[in-house]
Amino acid sequence: MRDLAVGDVVHAVAATAETHPIFRGVIERSGHVTVRLIGLRDGPLGGDWSRASAPFTALGVYAEGMAQYAMLALDIEPDAPMNEVITVLRDGV
Repeated sequence: MRDLAVGDVVHAVAATAETHPIFRGVIERSGHVTVRLIGLRDGPLGGDWSRASAPFTALGVYAEGMAQYAMLALDIEPDAPMNEVITVLRDGV
């Protein structure tokens, strides 16, 4: 799902009691920002999620690696030092 972040309140409806709810929209934004980074296994970090996430966790950003998708997801809270996070994103690890 695009344009969702941790803590967002969403509206979802199930067609029947036996089916899963389907996302319909966001009711209230949490202020968090979710960033997904794609890691290249042949890149400078060799797909090492701990090395890729370290500069973000040092800034208080929660980072979670998903090896099956070669992806690192960041949960950036509203009070995070956004300028520093952007610098790490721009300059790389």
